Amino acid sequence: MMSREWFYMSAGQKHGPFEESELKSKLVRGDIRFDVLVWSEGMSGWKKVQDIPDFKDVERSLPKAVIPAKKIPPKPVEQAAGPVTGSATESQESSPGARIPERRESRRRSKPQTGSPYVPNYLVHAIFCTICCCLPFGIAGILYATKVETYVRLGMMDAAWDASNKARMYCLTSIISSVVVFALYFLIGFAQL
Repeated sequence: MMSREWFYMSAGQKHGPFEESELKSKLVRGDIRFDVLVWSEGMSGWKKVQDIPDFKDVERSLPKAVIPAKKIPPKPVEQAAGPVTGSATESQESSPGARIPERRESRRRSKPQTGSPYVPNYLVHAIFCTICCCLPFGIAGILYATKVETYVRLGMMDAAWDASNKARMYCLTSIISSVVVFALYFLIGFAQL
């Protein structure tokens, strides 16, 4: 059986055709996101990868944090039928009333957009907490801090912010727990004198 050929839309540009296996490997590597629009012959219009049953096995194989949450748009969006042959405006002109949905950016706090978005990873803090404070909480902080950069590269800002917040929480927990342990140690030591 011949594999279906797929096209995907990124930044208003059509890419493809790709075999299904090649598109799946691009999803796993993070080259494209699960909310990118795709089309294959026989489809009535462009759809998000996460809404297509052929790609559910890839979606299930990845951790939940890697897959962007499905969001319900405030207004229904008409989508272009068939592959787009040029830019987004050209496709709108060729099929009246059809438009390609715009990507919405996360409204979370971040520094001004200069290149890629900035999300603090707290890696230095986590390493310091591991060495000087509480080892278990410090290691958990390091694990979450290292995930931040990966999520930012994949364009999954919500997952990046969640990992950043968890890394910060584990760093603070490490510091607080070590202060409490040292305080109890000194209190018990002075009580025995």
